[in-house]
Amino acid sequence: MLWLAGDLGEELTDRISPLLGADESMARVRTNAILFELLPTAAGDPEELAELERSIRMTLTSTGEEAARAAGWLARHLAVGRQVQNAAAEIDHQLDTEMRVGALVTVPGTRPLRRRVCAAVVGNEFSI
Repeated sequence: MLWLAGDLGEELTDRISPLLGADESMARVRTNAILFELLPTAAGDPEELAELERSIRMTLTSTGEEAARAAGWLARHLAVGRQVQNAAAEIDHQLDTEMRVGALVTVPGTRPLRRRVCAAVVGNEFSI
């Protein structure tokens, strides 16, 4: 599923503009949620990573440009997966310093603490 997202051109969106329409904004939030869910596993599990790399090799057309695009996508997204994985180990006493649409936020009152993608922010409150 992870490579299908990459093959279709889906990307993590660091900042989701408030000027986007509701449908486009929610589509980007959903994409972030899916990728944030899948990436830490692929980044931390050698078997998952090997399967992902095999999927990429099987679906690529044999052009240098296509291979470079796939390698870039994979490197960028696996780096984020490792960051999420490392952050998950540190969130026990950490509060989110910047809540924004599309970003990972810690869900208050959950034990163990969970992180989800923020869908909306109003003042100091957010929804997931």
